[in-house]
Amino acid sequence: MSNVNEKTEAARKVLPIIYVLDTSGSMCGNNIAAVNEAMREAIEDLTDISLKNRDADIKVGILKFSTGAEWVTDGLSDLNGLCLKEIDAGGITDLASALTELHDKLSGYDFLKDGAKSYAPVIIFMSDGTPTDDWEEKLELIKSRDKWFANAIKIAVAAGYDADTDCLAALTGNPEAVITAADHNTLKTAIMYISSIAASAVITEAEGGNAVDIIDQAKKMIGKSGVVSVEATGSGSPDDWT
Repeated sequence: MSNVNEKTEAARKVLPIIYVLDTSGSMCGNNIAAVNEAMREAIEDLTDISLKNRDADIKVGILKFSTGAEWVTDGLSDLNGLCLKEIDAGGITDLASALTELHDKLSGYDFLKDGAKSYAPVIIFMSDGTPTDDWEEKLELIKSRDKWFANAIKIAVAAGYDADTDCLAALTGNPEAVITAADHNTLKTAIMYISSIAASAVITEAEGGNAVDIIDQAKKMIGKSGVVSVEATGSGSPDDWT
């Protein structure tokens, strides 16, 4: 019986879901609290999806960036038994450091050693401001040299209306793959819904499993949940983010 179980487990393809989270000083207080709650609930949802699916083994990587970049998880982590550390905020917005770290893990095959046994990653960016370093050069490097990044489903969440949506659009490669959260509840809900919708879309190979369609589905679910509605590239006033 154990041999059968081992073969079944070995046949599952890894689905990496990677979060790249801005934890600079402006994210202190309610902002980072919303992110922490969102990540805990997203992990619960993804664990449930992974356990119910025989084809995909979802693994999660959480990379935070402020003054430098650091993995919150131990690289790409199994969901079973994953206990998340509380994410804190402080420092500046070193996006280039995050892109460098992401490139090192993806291009060096630390995360995805066997392409035939892995889905292309889902990468979810989140930021509430403007990077303080030369991130454009690092982005061009990872775009030109990293096939996993190039093929990934890339989605960005702008936390409030002060977020640099031009930067987030550059990260995703499409301004319509950026969703703006008008308040903390929307930020939390957007991260949760995008995570589960993206995972399900990749696993089922459903039509509409691209970043823009995932955001459209998330917006509909956010509206049904009763929290503040969102736009693809944001609209409203910075006063809404309090």
